[in-house]
Formats: sequence, C-alpha cells, structure tokens
Amino acid sequence: MLVEKRRENYIVGIAAEFVALANKARNTAAASITSAVELSEENKQELLKVLAKLSGKEVSPTFEVDPSLIGGVVVRVGDKVIDGSIKTRLATLKSRLMSKTS
Repeated sequence: MLVEKRRENYIVGIAAEFVALANKARNTAAASITSAVELSEENKQELLKVLAKLSGKEVSPTFEVDPSLIGGVVVRVGDKVIDGSIKTRLATLKSRLMSKTS
C-alpha cells in the first residue's frame, strides 16, 4: 500500500511510531544507555531496576560504550535524558569557572 501511494519515504517514521505504540500497550519504555566502559551484568541489572522504578514501566535497554564520556553513564528514556557523565560535569565546571572570571 505504501508503494502504491508513493509513501516509501515514510516507512522509517511509520515503523518508529508502530514500535512506540506497541511499547505503550506493553507498558514498556525503550532506553538507550551509554557508558564510558562496558558495564558488568550486575551493574546493568541494578541500573535497569532503578530505571523501571523511575519510569514505572518495564525497560527495554540498548547498551553502548563511548570512551569519550571519561566516566559515568548517559541514559535516554523517551524524551528524558539523565546525564551522569564526567565529560558533562567537567564542561559544566569549566563553564562556571569561566563565568566567574569574567
């Protein structure tokens, strides 16, 4: 039907919306978790428990490693971002120090 109506360009958006609706029906939230180093299985499970408690939903995670974070984790659940990375903390500290010297 999409091909017949020449709507192939919308397939990615349609699929994303379908996944969002399915997750809502299942009371599941997709989470993207990026850490500076590979998390142990124990740390992953503990983090998932905290995220489930905060969101009130079962969490479906994807884990990534980004060494540029230096330390900590960045969690994205829906439109919420929890940034506990050392990289961001250092940038914030630098900004504060620069504003006080001006």
